[in-house]
Amino acid sequence: MNKPEQGPRDDSNRRVARRLALGWAKVVAALLIFLWLFVQSYVVPTDSMEPALHGGGLLQGDRILVNKLVFGPRIPFSNIRILPFAEPKRWDIVAFRSVEPGDAQTVYVKRVVGLPGERIRIADGRIQVNGEVLDPPPPLRDTLSYLDPASPTDVDIGRLMADLCRADDLPGLLNPDNPGVQVLQADIERFRASLASAGDGPLLNADYRRIALDMHNTSRVILNDMIRDYYCPEAPLRYGLLEDDAYSLVPDGCYFVLGDNSPHSRDGRSFGWVPHGHLLGRAFGVSWPPSRWRDLSGFTQTWWGLLLLFAVPGAMGVYEAVRIALRARRRRRSPAPE
Repeated sequence: MNKPEQGPRDDSNRRVARRLALGWAKVVAALLIFLWLFVQSYVVPTDSMEPALHGGGLLQGDRILVNKLVFGPRIPFSNIRILPFAEPKRWDIVAFRSVEPGDAQTVYVKRVVGLPGERIRIADGRIQVNGEVLDPPPPLRDTLSYLDPASPTDVDIGRLMADLCRADDLPGLLNPDNPGVQVLQADIERFRASLASAGDGPLLNADYRRIALDMHNTSRVILNDMIRDYYCPEAPLRYGLLEDDAYSLVPDGCYFVLGDNSPHSRDGRSFGWVPHGHLLGRAFGVSWPPSRWRDLSGFTQTWWGLLLLFAVPGAMGVYEAVRIALRARRRRRSPAPE
């Protein structure tokens, strides 16, 4: 049987299919290049950056937008930077690849605290850089306090008490039949009621100190021991805490990063320095959920930022609307075909 001859219609369909396939290939290629070079979205995986960023994984964590071009492009799927651009600044929130081989969590989101060549020391909840106490910028002064398990501060103890008040049950390492633990449980119930009446706003360091000073001394001793013995038992906190150069002096081309929620953050204190090539980019905004939309860079607080964000797109929209209106007007005035 002879095959039917292909007519002009078949050729036309093939051309349309090729054009569509080429068009989609261009869109996909442009998207991949955009994600590789410019902007990518990441979910904050844990609560280590509370209260600045909410964590909890795909459905609960904040989704941040990261500027990937700011530190320079990298070879895709590697930590090799083709061309380094800017260096991260202190207090920047950055996304970076894990520095530990085989780590189940491949991407971390933390705040840059130590820069190359600096000697870092954590003491009394504060950061010392080259022997000088480092003051955080004003928006962070009432929230940042860094945990040193060897000598927990009032803020550390009060924060742990607040965490226990939010939990449904006591941690498994506490025996509820122990008289001391029963004193702790009574304090938990007391503070739980006061925190519930205070509302859902974030607690500041002063609030945590008040909690620590108001609790029974037995509760304080138990929480102090929990901080010293329970947090990060598999990965001891050494970097920024020990005086040896290997743990205190930030190498060239590397950075020291910490989580804002220090007692619940696995960060540079345990895994050490983060090389520049591991940096994926600087976080500049929260895109999801809508209730948490905000600018992290200060871009929208400048006149030129507002101009780029609203005036330029607005002008383009007005131009396009006028162009469409003029085209429609010309069509109405053109004579109808006979």
